[in-house]
Amino acid sequence: GARRATTKVRFSEDPAGCRTIVDVETIENPGVAARISRSFAALDLDIEIARINTEMRRVDAVFYVSKLDEKQRAELSKLIRANLRTGRR
Repeated sequence: GARRATTKVRFSEDPAGCRTIVDVETIENPGVAARISRSFAALDLDIEIARINTEMRRVDAVFYVSKLDEKQRAELSKLIRANLRTGRR
C-alpha cells in the first residue's frame, strides 16, 4: 500500500543569531504553502524569507522568522503538523 508520509519540522538559528530558521519537509499537496503560512500567521509571526522547493512529490520549505524561544518553536511545530494533517483529504 501507500507509504504514510511524514512531516518533519526542524529549527535552527541563522549564523548571526538574529533569526530562527524553520525547515519543513512534507509530501506535495495542493495548498501546502498556504497551510504552512497560516501556522505562522496564527502565532502572529512575520516570515522574513521563504524558500519552497518541490521535488519527487516532496516539499522542502525553509522560512526565516524573528528569533523564537523554545515555547514558540513547540507551538509552531504543533500548528504546522496540525494544519498539514487537516489539509490532506
